Amino acid sequence: AYEPQTCNGGDFDADPQTPGVQDAVLPTGAAAQCEYAGVFDLSGNLKEWTDDPRDGLVAVRGGGYETNLPPGLTCDQIDDLKDPGLRHPAVGFRCCR
Repeated sequence: AYEPQTCNGGDFDADPQTPGVQDAVLPTGAAAQCEYAGVFDLSGNLKEWTDDPRDGLVAVRGGGYETNLPPGLTCDQIDDLKDPGLRHPAVGFRCCR
């Protein structure tokens, strides 16, 4: 089930001492509860570039700190295609294999 205060998505409070939603990138592991098998931030914080090119565009997945819909905070979201030259504060990368 989706839990809005677990990972850094659009409805996560980056500063729990201040009521209301604040959109911000957090340092890796800052949301300690957003962890699985020793890997942090698999959902939220930053969307990740993938090695999944389609017609000159590249898929980004995982949802970011400004993603507002729970389905967007999963790796199943595959319709978010971007120009590979895009620079955006909510898109980053994760090294994995």
